[in-house]
Parts: sequence; C-alpha cells; structure tokens
Amino acid sequence: AALARAAEALRAAGPAILAANATDLEEGRKRGLSPALLDRLALNPARLKAIAAGIEAVAALADPVGAVIDQTVR
Repeated sequence: AALARAAEALRAAGPAILAANATDLEEGRKRGLSPALLDRLALNPARLKAIAAGIEAVAALADPVGAVIDQTVR
C-alpha cells in the first residue's frame, strides 16, 4: 500500500518535481556538469510516468517474505 501511495504522490507532485528539476539542471549547467550527466539527471513527464509505473510494478510483485527460494538437503 505504501508503494502505491508513493506512486500516486509522485504523479500528484509532478509539476513541482519538474520545476525543481529544471532549477537543478540549470545549476548543473552553471557548474559545468557534462551533457551526459545532465541527461541522466533530467526529468520530463514521460520519465516521471515511467518511475511511477516502476514503483507500481514493484508493488504488484508477490511478497517474498517467508518464501523458500532454494533448498539443498545434504
């Protein structure tokens, strides 16, 4: 449930996150960060959507707590 709320909060805060990211990228340019690093740091609506979808994908996974993944008898 927490991950679903995190994805929802990310979507809701999207405009503020993108505005803050634009400020951070401008500061990075001023400080001489490489174009490759700036690209890795850059967020846009599609990237935010993908991040939220990734969080939801993790939330949809089965809970592995208590599951036996592998067992060897000697």
